[in-house]
Amino acid sequence: MSDRVRFLANNGSGGMNYSGANGFPFATTYSAPSSGNPVAVTYKDCIKWWWRVKNWKITTDAEIEDTDHNTFTFTNGNCTPAGGNATHELALIASVSHDFQTGLTGTYGNSFGLMGSSPRLQFNASNYYPNISISGFVQSPDSSKGWMEWTSLNPGGGAPHIVGQVDGYSVNLYYTFPSAVSSFTFSSLVLEPVEYWAYADAQGNPIYNTGTGVQLRSPLG
Repeated sequence: MSDRVRFLANNGSGGMNYSGANGFPFATTYSAPSSGNPVAVTYKDCIKWWWRVKNWKITTDAEIEDTDHNTFTFTNGNCTPAGGNATHELALIASVSHDFQTGLTGTYGNSFGLMGSSPRLQFNASNYYPNISISGFVQSPDSSKGWMEWTSLNPGGGAPHIVGQVDGYSVNLYYTFPSAVSSFTFSSLVLEPVEYWAYADAQGNPIYNTGTGVQLRSPLG
């Protein structure tokens, strides 16, 4: 059963550098974007990512051929919300995790977090910069024979990168090879919403379609 939620904002502290009634259960930091907050996102989409999106799907062509010429391909599909995530709508009014995983054992894995690390959300020059954390890998079962990994945090040193997509926003993904591979493919990685919170109106009816996010009825009903 879905929750009926009415919420204004956090009671953030931090003086002039933090917002008060910002629409989130955490303070917004007024500062230049940091390396973990790389992309300007509309306020509407920041609200969507925190309050509306329940789960994400990953699609990538990441693949390696190890030194024995065996091919290992990343398995695409829906993510698994982490254990600290909200399990119902009212829990979202706390600063709960928004972390998602795919695999992370065996030959492939990816982790994805939104507004989970400090600063969760930065504001600068009329732009919002949410914390975005993406990391993953695809490898041979014997990692010494082939392993490729990627991260949204620039490791420096001129690391090569591709341009991934998070709900239509472009995010650089830097990739490296902790062990040699014979060949690899890594040209795309897309994260898109796949499940939404339903919420409930005064009669307990769902406000949003959980599969598409389309609004079904007024939240004021």
